[in-house]
Amino acid sequence: MNKCVLRLFLFLGMLLGINTEEGWCQTQKRLALVIGNANYPGSSVLKNPVNDAVLMTNTLRSLGFEVISTNNATKQVMESSIRRFSEKLSQTKVALFYYAGHGMQVDGKNYLIPIDAKLDKKGDCKYEAIPINFIVEEFEQYPDNVNIVILDACRNDPFRSWGRSSANRGFKAVLPLAGTIIAFATSEGSTASDGTGENGTFTEALVKQMKKYQPIETVFKSTRIEVMNKTNKQQVPQDWSQLTGEFYFTETATKTTFTKTNEPTIAIVEEDLSTYGSIEITSKINGDIYIDREYVKKATADTKITIKNIKTGKHSIEIKTDDNKTLTEEVTIIENETISITTGEAESKPLDLPIAGEMVYIPEGTFQMGSNDGEKDEKPLHSVTISAFYIMKYEVTQGLWTEIMEENPSSFNECYQCPVEQVSWDDIQIFIKKLNTRTGKRFRLPTEAEWEYAAKGGENYTYAGSNNINEVAWYRGNSERTHHVGQKKPNGYGLYDMTGNVWEWCQDCYNSSYYASSPAINPVSPSDSFLKCTFVLRGGSWNRKDENCRSSNRDGNYSESRDYNYGFRLVLVP
Repeated sequence: MNKCVLRLFLFLGMLLGINTEEGWCQTQKRLALVIGNANYPGSSVLKNPVNDAVLMTNTLRSLGFEVISTNNATKQVMESSIRRFSEKLSQTKVALFYYAGHGMQVDGKNYLIPIDAKLDKKGDCKYEAIPINFIVEEFEQYPDNVNIVILDACRNDPFRSWGRSSANRGFKAVLPLAGTIIAFATSEGSTASDGTGENGTFTEALVKQMKKYQPIETVFKSTRIEVMNKTNKQQVPQDWSQLTGEFYFTETATKTTFTKTNEPTIAIVEEDLSTYGSIEITSKINGDIYIDREYVKKATADTKITIKNIKTGKHSIEIKTDDNKTLTEEVTIIENETISITTGEAESKPLDLPIAGEMVYIPEGTFQMGSNDGEKDEKPLHSVTISAFYIMKYEVTQGLWTEIMEENPSSFNECYQCPVEQVSWDDIQIFIKKLNTRTGKRFRLPTEAEWEYAAKGGENYTYAGSNNINEVAWYRGNSERTHHVGQKKPNGYGLYDMTGNVWEWCQDCYNSSYYASSPAINPVSPSDSFLKCTFVLRGGSWNRKDENCRSSNRDGNYSESRDYNYGFRLVLVP
């Protein structure tokens, strides 16, 4: 939890003798939409926008933002993501839009370029691209909020010869209305560097400044100075602000003590706020254990080692073998809790086909679906009967996806036994069709009711297999990426990763009020209009909080939406 900044008048501490360790927090609901487009056709491919979007997404989530993110988005996906973002603005106090990718100005108007844009002539932008005003005008409806627009979108790689004139380079300045601040990666009419490393020059500098305790205006000023220094003043970020109050991305961890004295003074006490947890490491190989590159002890194959008194926060765990192979895990240590990890071979082979052996039989039964203690869309708790079915023991892996689709869309794409991600509901339908042709079997996505029935495993736990989320799931509290499937404890039906790792798409449409009228036997949520349907996502993921990973928690998104925490598992139809 973020510490809050304590602001009290000097004389209050003197008169009342207040001794306090934390100030009052003002709850700010923070929402962000992050888009990174890189896979443009031909020579217009960019190197770093997706990397920048991932970096920005992780940074914002660590700063308390709910983030809607999509990468390599078509115009349809961009529009649907913006629509979903806009629908949540009325419940938000701080809203941020970030875009990295191609952008250009045409006839004085600024446009963000989807990856499927066909820009053969200047006039095509009106129909093929997304005008920036599409975002800014949404923000203008909420002038009392803190509205932030960040555009790292002036890359030097125009599409057509008509766009190569200096008149079309970069963006035209946009002056915001009250309550909004707009930041561009470079000055009007100029282009921004895609960077020589893993991130663009602007975004790399910006996220560093966002993590420091300073007003947002100082964040952008400090970013501008760093970018100018790195580019020899060739790139000069710009920002325009009409904010009426102060906003800080992060807050200090300093504790302030007020003491009663004869003089009107305040003692500022800097204390060690560090807290500690433990980690259990089970290595499948012999090797040396390093934490944050410091040697700890020797690891023996299949022996559990507990290391105590590790400071809370992010740490890198490495196992270095005698044959110079290094296995690395990134973990987040939680106060007074023990995080368990299992290390194994650096990479596994894809699952063999046919895959019937990976299916688990789920018997017919009746269970209580939903939760009266959860979110509004989980109510009411109701009785549902499910027919017997088979479901995958594991989430569909990158190896299986690549075997069928001959490509790997995953962001964390070096791990064949990690779940495939960056797949949409629509992508999965193509995968299923090819898989069924290949195997001669009938696979499909589980219904939402089948999924929850399988996840609860005949048990009454909060998560799939335990009330302790660390036993069964990779989630925000112990992970910074996806992990090999099957590394955590299974649930009562022998299913792995039903909680966490990646969100899992389901077959039916999401309806927040569906439970009030749900059929009692094998329910499937219908859609009044297929074009309006958003599809169910269940189980939470590696970058979501524990409350989002409960077996009864519900979410949904449009069929074309992709994210680096969206995956799935399949049901086998007898």
